[in-house]
Amino acid sequence: MGLDSEPGRRKASVRRPLPLLQAIVFVLVITCVVVNFSYFSTRVEPLGPRIALSKTQHAMRGFVVPMFDAMIPIGVSLIQELRRYGNNDVIQVYHCLGELSPLSMQLLHRADDFIEVIDVCHEYVTQGNLTLEQAKDFRNFYIKPLALIHTRLEDVILLDADDILFSDPAALWNVPAYKATGTIFFYDREINENSYLNGKHRWTNDAGVDVEENTLQEMVRMFESERFGLRRNQPSDHVRNSLPFNSQGAHEQDSSVVVVDKRRHHIAMDVLWFLITAWRYRFTYSWGDKENFWLAYELSQSPYYFSPHGTSAAGGRQGHDVQTVCGDIAHFFPLDGRDDILHINGNKLINPYTKIDAVNGYDHSFQASKLTDLVANLPGYFAGLRRRGPTPIMQPNSSCPQECMYQRGAVAVTNAQRQSMVQRISDTFEVAAAVDRHVVVQQGVVLPIVTDADAARAVSSINQLRRVGYQGWVQVYHCAGNFPSHVLQTFVRIDAYVQVVDACQGFILNGNLTMDQIPDFQNSYLAPLALIHTSMSHVVVLNVHAVVLQDPTAVLWSDVLYSETGTVFFHDHHDATSKSFLNHPATYIDERGRSVAGTALEAVVHTFNYSKFNLDGPRTLSPSLKASRAWNHQSASRQDNSLFAVDKSRADKAMQVLWELITTTRFQHGYSKGAKENVWLAYELSQLPYAFSKFGASYVDGASPWTAQYGPAKDDELLVVMTALSDVASIDDLPANVCRRRLVDTTDDATCLDQHNEGAQRLTYSQVQALQVRWSNTHPRHAP
Repeated sequence: MGLDSEPGRRKASVRRPLPLLQAIVFVLVITCVVVNFSYFSTRVEPLGPRIALSKTQHAMRGFVVPMFDAMIPIGVSLIQELRRYGNNDVIQVYHCLGELSPLSMQLLHRADDFIEVIDVCHEYVTQGNLTLEQAKDFRNFYIKPLALIHTRLEDVILLDADDILFSDPAALWNVPAYKATGTIFFYDREINENSYLNGKHRWTNDAGVDVEENTLQEMVRMFESERFGLRRNQPSDHVRNSLPFNSQGAHEQDSSVVVVDKRRHHIAMDVLWFLITAWRYRFTYSWGDKENFWLAYELSQSPYYFSPHGTSAAGGRQGHDVQTVCGDIAHFFPLDGRDDILHINGNKLINPYTKIDAVNGYDHSFQASKLTDLVANLPGYFAGLRRRGPTPIMQPNSSCPQECMYQRGAVAVTNAQRQSMVQRISDTFEVAAAVDRHVVVQQGVVLPIVTDADAARAVSSINQLRRVGYQGWVQVYHCAGNFPSHVLQTFVRIDAYVQVVDACQGFILNGNLTMDQIPDFQNSYLAPLALIHTSMSHVVVLNVHAVVLQDPTAVLWSDVLYSETGTVFFHDHHDATSKSFLNHPATYIDERGRSVAGTALEAVVHTFNYSKFNLDGPRTLSPSLKASRAWNHQSASRQDNSLFAVDKSRADKAMQVLWELITTTRFQHGYSKGAKENVWLAYELSQLPYAFSKFGASYVDGASPWTAQYGPAKDDELLVVMTALSDVASIDDLPANVCRRRLVDTTDDATCLDQHNEGAQRLTYSQVQALQVRWSNTHPRHAP
């Protein structure tokens, strides 16, 4: 960021009247925003059958752009701007600890194919390089150097999301000085004040003399070269001649554009890590991140290159001094003989939101009319081309504030540059309109994914949901960034009503989960965690192995059981001979202090900490539990995990108890195969009504019979088949028959599928076809 972000240091531009031509442009822009938003936000494309391979995985050069939610409108428009200039390099969008919401991820991935989204803080915390508390200190400007260290790219251009470009910055990689040194840095404004690199203090030298020095002089003197295997060296000519070292300026580098060849000067990256994890807390030397880049090269004794040009400004001329331009920081192309403007770092010029603090605080309220003001107040001039040199203006100075390039000359903005800025504003407002009109998701399907194979199954599951008529929202849940960007991009790019959500990240940030607990939820326990996490009220949680044969939301949300209790659960198969899970023998101390020999289910019910939730305890068991086979020692399991429905608006207490079960109780009693028994147990223990279908689990035939479920109403057809398609070698081996619907208290076995038994019926053509499609997606090489 440029220094224009510093609080109390901006001078508002003088508004100019909006001429007729600008008014016409404004009308056209608004029309484009409305038309494009309609396309942007409502288009639904058919899902492909499989996870696409990353289009960027082999790229070794590209752009790194940090973003957070409030930056998405200008960030997406920056991506569009790069593509307008013909650039096709990969763009890595970096964020820290879940700073990008599912909506932001969706907008990014749908904007461009060559995008990677990386949570660098999560990766470093997971690897043990940073603690969670340390990582939180990078949710600001400092994510930029952290991203530079992290990126796999070799030729890197770091961009701020609020950079306004006037040509393809990829040309920077061809600058001879970049090829010679592996860097291009740009100067900051010449601001003469006693702060940052020019902050003053006194110290006693080796001769015992009390002397004054500034922060840069102290850092050069104090740097521990030996830590990095270097000999102590004199500062470079660049430092000795710099404004800060000579107490003529507080700042040296602007980091709105930073160009680095990471193949060279590895020690510079080590020093950069040291600066941003240690010395940033010891010295106040930089406004934000910006000084760390050149200092890392200087202190590591690595060569580096600054643009031969001083900083420019984009704004208006002062009324009393037409040779002084005041405005946002801008830069000429960094090559002698070039006088073209490369970019403006112009947040306030294009941002539909209002900045409310100096770091990343924004008022997200969106007013389309602000576009008129932005177009009316576009810069009219750039400060002229020049070499960097000291300024006679000492700050603070109300008559010539720091964003003014005093007596540096003025160059008029061209029509092409103006139209480029108008287009950027239009693109930004288009995205902001999409964000503003985004409807909070109230109901939908939750699909948890754990493995790479699950991700492919989820794509197929969404495809099948669309085929059976479900057109609502699907939230694909994962835990703590355990999938690469291109996998998650598959979901959000090809279906406008899919969100990808990290169930673990928010709980980690809030302190509800630790990093050590993450593996506990990268399994089937992700499903109840996702249920707790989702903000949707009406939810169907669907297993990625389940093949739906009807729209599950239409069947379950309209059922009388759901209306009465806000739940619909399905029975698992029961095995009266099994002594595992719910029916596992357990000895526990009951509420009266007696040692009791019983089952794991009984142990959970009688030892649960009811008082923690202001509940009376297990004085009255629900009729549902008392009638269940599991309670009566006739089954090791109760709930099938293929799908279930929950109305969360009626389940606050159940969600609290569910959290207790999946974070604590599950480790005390082995009562569940995977996570499937926890949701109905949460309702039972919280003494809320819940409902199981009155029909038992069914079977479809095969080498090993699969579970199937009919809808809960009397006349419902087959709703879902829980599959193991990876075990089926040939499409000809897929099931053809299903047991007829039967009540839960009838015999539970697969004999109904016997050839001479009338308890089975043929699967319909559409049901067989659904299984065949899912099998083909699982075995793409053998698809017919």
